[in-house]
Amino acid sequence: MFFPHSSIESFPRGATPRPRCSIDASCHQDDALFGGGMVLTDEDGVTAFGSFTSNQSLTPPPPPLHVELHTLLWVMKSSFQLNHLDMTFETDSQQ
Repeated sequence: MFFPHSSIESFPRGATPRPRCSIDASCHQDDALFGGGMVLTDEDGVTAFGSFTSNQSLTPPPPPLHVELHTLLWVMKSSFQLNHLDMTFETDSQQ
């Protein structure tokens, strides 16, 4: 689940907010497949969404931190392909 931003950020006059990308990963104990998603907002407020499902089966099921890292790597590659070279990544992972 993507989490809404509940805080209001202020930037110094003349400063441009950096692009930001919220990520989330998903897996289930009884299933070796996993996936993740992203919501990317650029400096102009334009939003892009994306998701993936792994096509590799991992046995035993991967630990949550492994799934979060796999998702982060996918999101970093995706944002680079979209020509976003300066990005703030956000996750709700507790690990």
